[in-house]
Amino acid sequence: MAIIGIGIGFSAILFLSFKKVNLGVGFFVGTVVAGLASGLGVGQVFQNILLGIFSKDSLQLMVTISLISGMGSLLKQTGDLEQIVNSLINLLNNNKLLTIIFPIVFGTLNVPGGAIFSAPLIEDSAERINLDPHQKTAVNVFFRHIALFIYPLFTCLIIASELANVDKYQIIKFNLLVFFVGFISFYYLIFKINPKLDKTQIKREVESGGKAKYIVTFLKGFSPVLIILLISFLINLPFYLSVVGGLLLGAGRRLPPDQKHKVFFGRLKDFLFKEINYNLTLLIMGVMAFKSMVEGSGAIDIITVLLSDFNFSLIIPIILLTSIVAMITGFYPAALGISIPIFLPMIPPESKVIYTSLIFDFAFLGYLLSPLHLCLALTKEYFAANWLPVYRYLFPPVVLMAIAAIIQAILLV
Repeated sequence: MAIIGIGIGFSAILFLSFKKVNLGVGFFVGTVVAGLASGLGVGQVFQNILLGIFSKDSLQLMVTISLISGMGSLLKQTGDLEQIVNSLINLLNNNKLLTIIFPIVFGTLNVPGGAIFSAPLIEDSAERINLDPHQKTAVNVFFRHIALFIYPLFTCLIIASELANVDKYQIIKFNLLVFFVGFISFYYLIFKINPKLDKTQIKREVESGGKAKYIVTFLKGFSPVLIILLISFLINLPFYLSVVGGLLLGAGRRLPPDQKHKVFFGRLKDFLFKEINYNLTLLIMGVMAFKSMVEGSGAIDIITVLLSDFNFSLIIPIILLTSIVAMITGFYPAALGISIPIFLPMIPPESKVIYTSLIFDFAFLGYLLSPLHLCLALTKEYFAANWLPVYRYLFPPVVLMAIAAIIQAILLV
């Protein structure tokens, strides 16, 4: 009964996602359906939901993700984002590097609509080296996301870390192989064996001298993000406090001398009421409620027994469920929020990090190729590209990354 109940709840989440219902709401509905269909009483269902939402880990995760979701908008409001862009243009005299760096930077800054933001910025440099619209689309989407495998402030990495209760830097360690395989193979495909590439136009003219000035300008603009990374890495503080530190530094940047306090608190007010993506907060609440319901239903114990009876490796169901959910929903957190609660209780403690990394990898790969992936769809429309040629450039590195992730999991489990 419990397995059927979780299956019905899972189906309800996917159905509501298809119907464009807010995903956080979908997770809550799916959680209630899963609990009731598993034979739990109404009181038990709501008890599990409350336990999931109001645990210490859940509350810290909600604060962290909420604050990070607004950081890109804050940098844009203070002018730091423009400062970062101008610094990079003047620092790099290489069209190829600019085509790579801009999507990566906007990916790490969590700027709303970041893919469509970086597309115009790479248009000139990509045009100069003769990339066609399909290649521009693939470059903007792939490089926007590949660095997120190893970026500690990536919201989905934080979600995976908290759901599985493993250190995010341990996940990053196992993600390194997949990251390098993807980066190198895609770089080779676009910039090494591309017959259309105009290598004579790779170098570009920039202002002479003043490199140090632009390095300092870049670091100042990027300082709110850097301070979060430094505090979390060097000082043993809860991660959400590091994010608060970065937020306060960002809000305090470039204040007018005569209105410092007014502008500072005005920025904080705008940040809290306009810039934070509270849909992500609602999603985290729904995911943690679903996780609590899966644990409380008893379904996992039954699945674990079945898998052990058939001597069935967890790798195959993890790959299938995670990548399918990511492709169907076009939303990374949905795949993590469903897969980690289902598989985590079956994973031996000594293998928890590598399995969490595997789930993370296949959530990413399914999401990257999903036609519902908003970054991919928006970039394709911007450059007037076609689906098939774009997939021709995305598919080979994704396959190699999947193979690398599977081999690593087999060898280390």
